[in-house]
Amino acid sequence: MQINAVKKGGSYDLTVKFGKSVMDSPADIPKDSVKPSMDVKVGGADKGSVKVEGPTNAEPIKSGQPIEIPDLKGTYKPGATGKATLTPGVLTVNALGTTTTCTPEKDPGVSLALDTSAQQGGTSGGATGGDSGGAAASGGSAAGPDSVSGGSSGGLAETGAGDHGALTALGLVAGTVILLGGAVFTFLPRRRARVR
Repeated sequence: MQINAVKKGGSYDLTVKFGKSVMDSPADIPKDSVKPSMDVKVGGADKGSVKVEGPTNAEPIKSGQPIEIPDLKGTYKPGATGKATLTPGVLTVNALGTTTTCTPEKDPGVSLALDTSAQQGGTSGGATGGDSGGAAASGGSAAGPDSVSGGSSGGLAETGAGDHGALTALGLVAGTVILLGGAVFTFLPRRRARVR
């Protein structure tokens, strides 16, 4: 997951990008039925959260198919001057009248740090509410004078079959059993030959 920010005046246009699907569809879902959103946590000099949202699904999704999360977008208006940090929060997916949340398995850490100036009507600006980012490193590569991006080392809980480690391990065990069985079958005929 990656958070990008483009400065526009005193505010920032945020884009949250996902590298892969975070879940498989539990049922057939018609188009325009899945709506993702996330509250990006603001810390450091500033406090609060920024809601980012994505469009609904443009195509139907079959049962068992991965639900691809589109780019989530929102605007961050700083409420304090200093170095503010942005951290991915809980992903919320509204589909077919139900709400599913994907919480990070572990603290993903700060994804992006921005030098901000307080804006009227900005986030809570140091008031209670929101986690402090602590000693955060500046996020990722610069994509231009007014554009920055950062990545998150943590990941959302994988509810799909993205990790094939367990399947690979089972395959190796099964292969070993087959090889051992072959060794027994090739060994027994030789013993019988010696008896004769």
